[in-house]
Amino acid sequence: MNKISVIILREFTTRILKKSFIILTILMPFLMAGIVAVPFLLGQLEDDKESTIAVIDQTGLYRDCLKSNERYHYVFLDHMTPELRSDTSDITAVLQISDDLTQSSLAWLDQRNPAQPDGICREPAGGKGAARQVGGIQHS
Repeated sequence: MNKISVIILREFTTRILKKSFIILTILMPFLMAGIVAVPFLLGQLEDDKESTIAVIDQTGLYRDCLKSNERYHYVFLDHMTPELRSDTSDITAVLQISDDLTQSSLAWLDQRNPAQPDGICREPAGGKGAARQVGGIQHS
């Protein structure tokens, strides 16, 4: 039994009392806190840059609903152009509405920026019912 305690004492002194073990034991909680805190802090940063969103509204119902504000500028176009698909374009996202969203959810939001646009009205120009969200677009 005495031999086991001698072996345990030797292992303790050779492994646990190493300088590297002591340093990592002290630093590991800070590293773990940093791994959790850095993504959270980066998520809290706000982008003050104005985003330009091209809107292709084939129904004509949503032109009055989408109002530009200090953060989002809506540009209404008739059709998709190759320039809109380009990464060199100053357009942040393309919103294509091909049907009345109160009847179906045929809207596409091709978004190069993950922030959701917030200048969208709750009901289309035709009115009707409570709003629900499909693809980042509020509609009735």
